[in-house]
Amino acid sequence: MLRKHMVGRGRYSEGSLHHRFRFHYLARYQAVRFLISYVSKVNRRRALERCINIDMAGSIQLLVAIVIVVVLVVVSRLLRRDDPEQLYFTEMRGELRCGKLRGSYLTWMRDLLGTITGMVEIVDEGYDQFSKRGRLFVLASMGSGSIVVLPSSHLQILSRPENQVAAFEVQLETWQPRYTIGNKELYESTINSAFKVVRKQLMKDVGRFTGPMAHELAAGIEKYWGSLEEWTTVNVYDTCSQIIARTTSRLFFGLPLCRDEKLLEQCRHYSTAVFGSAALISALPPILQKVLGPVIAFPAKQRLATCTSILMPYVERRLLQTRERKAVSNDVLQCMIDEAYQTNPEQLEAAHLTQSLLILILSAIHSTSYGFTNCILDLNSSDCCDDFIAGIREECECVSADSGGLGNRVAVDRLHRIDSCIKESLRISGFTVVSLMRVISATNGLKLDDATVIPKGVRVGAPMQAIHHDSSFYHDPFRFNAFRFSETCESPRPRGQPHQNRAQTRTKELSTNTNEKFLTYGIGRHACPGRFFASQMMSLALAYVVQNYDVEHISKRPKSQPILNILMPPTSATIRIRRRAKN
Repeated sequence: MLRKHMVGRGRYSEGSLHHRFRFHYLARYQAVRFLISYVSKVNRRRALERCINIDMAGSIQLLVAIVIVVVLVVVSRLLRRDDPEQLYFTEMRGELRCGKLRGSYLTWMRDLLGTITGMVEIVDEGYDQFSKRGRLFVLASMGSGSIVVLPSSHLQILSRPENQVAAFEVQLETWQPRYTIGNKELYESTINSAFKVVRKQLMKDVGRFTGPMAHELAAGIEKYWGSLEEWTTVNVYDTCSQIIARTTSRLFFGLPLCRDEKLLEQCRHYSTAVFGSAALISALPPILQKVLGPVIAFPAKQRLATCTSILMPYVERRLLQTRERKAVSNDVLQCMIDEAYQTNPEQLEAAHLTQSLLILILSAIHSTSYGFTNCILDLNSSDCCDDFIAGIREECECVSADSGGLGNRVAVDRLHRIDSCIKESLRISGFTVVSLMRVISATNGLKLDDATVIPKGVRVGAPMQAIHHDSSFYHDPFRFNAFRFSETCESPRPRGQPHQNRAQTRTKELSTNTNEKFLTYGIGRHACPGRFFASQMMSLALAYVVQNYDVEHISKRPKSQPILNILMPPTSATIRIRRRAKN
């Protein structure tokens, strides 16, 4: 006898729940995708070329228009399928539904289309009605199929072992390495080896990179923002991504190659191409991924080939220098070579090291560029931006005077207001709506404390954006307060409170600290190992900008662009800047 479970307002059997998820809806959903792909054949090439490049918004809008037209044609066929007993499991206007209702396919299609550009509103409604009461709800998703959205009280399951809740399978979908990189095994090898270097060097000893990072950030900002003391206009995302790409390259493979403009441009476009094409490929049914995947990912493979042709000779010279025990650089490439010598000499091949390095670089460029762009926009569009900037400048001057400049780890650790400003921006302007995706991998499913069983193969995730905007966690959550997380450690210490408690409070509020209320860098065992690196880079970049530039107040913050589950920063937004006069 099948055991019954309560999920939302519907009562489900453990066996049929998996059946509904994996067969009925996804099968029909895949059929719709096939028709969409067929009808839009004429426009596909143009849409893909634009989507792979920096301006993804236009191509996605074109794709949305195609989807809407095609759905109007095919929905009648879906409705003509006389299957009144078919159970369905879908999120409709924030309400979890399960029943034997005619018209369920129309409901599903409406919800599915709504997630293309309306994911934020749908998840917010589901969060208010279900998550706040500790209950699950299911979200239709164009890119990922059905997603069980977890309330904050259940997020600890995301840290369970891979044989219970799998993260790697979702990572493969995010990257689609078989098509975008050309070698799934290489990606797996990078996860297992190169990321060990990230954990050792960029988590435990990030201070070794502070000096070179500060130096390259200053040079990059001067180059892309200029040194004129007159007002000039710059594109925020373009220049921020250029600054981040150059600095990341300096720390990953050093001078002089990190200033090769062709390589930097290709690395930036490769980063965008990989994530853009992977998102499109993931939205296709498996049978079409094999056919269209190589076509969609072709621009990414072109960028990869160009980056490899420039970078590989440099890697070969570095390998030779290491074998001859000559002086080598203090960068991530050298750390990877040293790690391979110690643990896996088979990976001491220039081609393998080059592609592994590029995988790490594109990940760092992508996320840090988003974060820095949003921080500049959030800070300079806030109502109290003058007070915030004055407070940050004051902190930078004091710390710099006491620590001999800001280019050392001790100084960076004392930039409490800057760290708070960055964390506040990451909180209020996230990258995704539903994050920390996992797939239930336990053979018998995963049983929750309330006796709910989530079957094997079902995707789960956290409503990150909604949690970050929850008034029960953050006072006035939609207002940008740059000093929200530094006020506690800066306020006078209450009489009788030990200094140790004060230090613990400060650590708890760091942007690199993860918990159920702040999910930008993940949570638990799968938290981002490069978050200390990214946090330090954004801190030093913001400090340099605030100390050396005036940014004209932005009267209205340009909105992020919701595309499926992604919240892209406004790539066309511009700001007016000028170099501050030197004292």
